[in-house]
Amino acid sequence: TRDPPRDSEAWRSGTTPLFGARFPLFVHDEVLAELSFSRAHEGATRMAEVMCHVMRTYVPDLPVRAEPALMRRWTKAAETRRDAAGRLVPWEEAA
Repeated sequence: TRDPPRDSEAWRSGTTPLFGARFPLFVHDEVLAELSFSRAHEGATRMAEVMCHVMRTYVPDLPVRAEPALMRRWTKAAETRRDAAGRLVPWEEAA
């Protein structure tokens, strides 16, 4: 597992939902993170915000969006799932 750079949001402030996150894998346009389950919704939402913000510096004239998804094991098939309150919940493969 790779630690984030020491100046990243994941290390700087205990007030960010990304504090303490680990980023074990970067796959093309996907960033995988290990987050505490108690902060998973907030952390995944913040990751999507950061990804969009940074990408807009490179392609300011194009629409940029990132859709977060939670999962217990990575799979390309995962989709965003939300509960009745609109909070992210882990995607589960159909049995």
